[in-house]
Amino acid sequence: MAGLPPMRGPWASAWAVIASPWTTWGLGLWLALGAAMGLWSETGQHPAQGVALQLPAALLVFTLVASHLTASAARLRWAAVYAAGLATALVGGWLAGGEAGVAEVGGARPTESYSRIVAGRKAQAHLGAQLQAQLTEGGVSLTLAMKENHLGDAVLPLDGVAEAQVGRWAMHLADLAEGDEPAYARLKLTPRTGGDPIERAVRTGSATAMDDGTQIMVMRLSPDFGRALGPAAQLQIDYEGGTNTAWHFVDSPDLDARVGISPWIVELTAVASEPRLTVGVRRAGPTGAALAGFGVMLVALLGLMADQLRAERSREGAV
Repeated sequence: MAGLPPMRGPWASAWAVIASPWTTWGLGLWLALGAAMGLWSETGQHPAQGVALQLPAALLVFTLVASHLTASAARLRWAAVYAAGLATALVGGWLAGGEAGVAEVGGARPTESYSRIVAGRKAQAHLGAQLQAQLTEGGVSLTLAMKENHLGDAVLPLDGVAEAQVGRWAMHLADLAEGDEPAYARLKLTPRTGGDPIERAVRTGSATAMDDGTQIMVMRLSPDFGRALGPAAQLQIDYEGGTNTAWHFVDSPDLDARVGISPWIVELTAVASEPRLTVGVRRAGPTGAALAGFGVMLVALLGLMADQLRAERSREGAV
C-alpha cells in the first residue's frame, strides 16, 4: 500500500514549523512560565484563564503529535518526561490554586460570594460562609463564619504579598481603596479638668464609653456639612448631669473646648469612610506538586534542546 505523498510548498513549511522541537520547546517554556506566574498572581485570576496560555496549550498538543511522527527515540523519551511533568503541574496547580477569583469585602455587611472566570465569563461562586473584613493596625482582619459555625480567621498584611489560610481558602490583599460614604469619626477626647487626650474611632450609630461613665455616640456624619463647612459629625454626649447633642467640625477643632459643657473636650480629627477591600481567593493547598511538575518540564525541555543540538552537529559533521 502506497504511502501519502510528501507535502510541498507552504504546507511543507508549516509542517516543518509544527514538527520542530524548537516549537515544542518554546510553547512548553511559555506555559511553564505562565503557570509559575499564576502561583503568585496578585489579582486572584490565574493566567491560564486567558487566551495567552490557552492558545499555546492547544497548539502544544499538535506539536507533540507532529514531533512524535518524525522524532528520534531520545526525543520521544524526553517528550514522555515532559508530558509527565505537565500532568503533575496541572494536578498540583488544581490542588493549590483552583477556583481562583476575587472577593469585594469591607463595611458592616459580610460577603458570601466571590467572582471568578468560568469559560471566559465572570461568575459568582459561594464561599461557603460569610466573609467579614476589618482594617486594623496590624493589617486586614478576615473572619469566615456562618452564624455560630466559625470556619477560620487571619490577618492579612497591607503589603498584599503574603497569603493566609481562612477556612478552606487561601487569601491575600489585592487592593485597598477608600469608600464613597463616611462610616466613622475619629475623635480626640481630653478631660475638661486636664489630662492626656484619648483617641477613639467610632462608627455611625455606635457609642464609646469613657471611664467616668460618659457615653459619646456618633449619630450622623457628613463629608461636607452644608457643602461649605467641611467634614462634620453629629455627636450625642450623655454624662452625669445632662445630655448634649451638637455638630462637631474637623475645620473647627477648638469649638467644643470654647463652648462645650460636658466633662470631656471633644475634637473631631477626621470623618473617614470604610475602605473597600479586594481580596484574592483561591483553594488552599500545597504548591510543591505544581513546582515539581514545572521542574520536570524544564528538565525535559532542556533535554529536547540538547538532543536537537547534537542532531544538528551530527548532520553538519556528516556534510
